[in-house]
Amino acid sequence: MKTSLSGVELLDVWERGRLLPNVERALYLLRAAYPDQSFADLASLSMGWRDTLLLELRQALCGSDVACESVCPACAERLEFSFLLSDVTVPKASNDNASFPICTPEFEGRFRLPTSADLIPLVDHTPEAARAELVSKCLVSVQSELPEISAEALSAKIIDRVSKEMNEADPQADVLISLTCPACSHTWQGIFDIASFLWREIDTWARRTMQEVHWLASAYGWTERAILSMSPVRRRTYIQMLGE
Repeated sequence: MKTSLSGVELLDVWERGRLLPNVERALYLLRAAYPDQSFADLASLSMGWRDTLLLELRQALCGSDVACESVCPACAERLEFSFLLSDVTVPKASNDNASFPICTPEFEGRFRLPTSADLIPLVDHTPEAARAELVSKCLVSVQSELPEISAEALSAKIIDRVSKEMNEADPQADVLISLTCPACSHTWQGIFDIASFLWREIDTWARRTMQEVHWLASAYGWTERAILSMSPVRRRTYIQMLGE
C-alpha cells in the first residue's frame, strides 16, 4: 500500500466514485492505494480481504479511532459510540481462494467466498434476489437431485444456510457491534461496514476541502493543486486570516 494518498489523489477518487455503487467506490479507493494491483485483481478478492485492505487504508488516512452513530430500533434514541479499528479486525486465513464444504438435507457440496466481482452485477437487484443470486454464484460443487443450481431453484432454507456458512467462513466481511441504548436499555447488534463508513468520511472531507479551495483560490488566485499541496493546518490558518 502507498504510505499516503495526496489530496489531489483523494479528490480524484471521490470525483470518480461519487455516483457509483458502494462496491465500486471501495475498489477505486483500493486501486489508488494499491496502484500495483489491477481493478480486476482487487475485484476478485473475497469481501473479507477487501475489507481488511480498507481497514488498513483507513488507518493510514485517519488513524485507528472510530466514532459512529446509530439509532435505537426500539425507541429511536440516537446513540454515539467509539472503538478502535483493532476491535473490528479479524485475523485472516492464509488462503483466500479456498472452497468450503457444506452439507444440508437437500445437497452436499462446496462454496467459495463472495467477491466484489460477484456483487457488482447485483447492485440493482432487490436484497432477496441479490442474496439468492450470490449464493448460486458461489456454490462451486454440488451433489443434488435439483435439475440445476440457480437462484430460482434454491429454496429459502438453502439460501439461508449457505449465507450463514459464508459469514462464518469470512467474519471480516460481516462485522457486528453489540450496542445498548442508554435511554431504554434495548440491546442489538449493528453492522459496521468499513466500505460505506470510509466513503462517508472521504465525502465529508472532499466537500470541506473543496470549500477551502474555493475560498483560497478566490482570495489569492492560487490553483487547486497549489492549495491542496499545503498542509490542512496551513490552509485553515490562511482561511482564518481571511476572516480577520
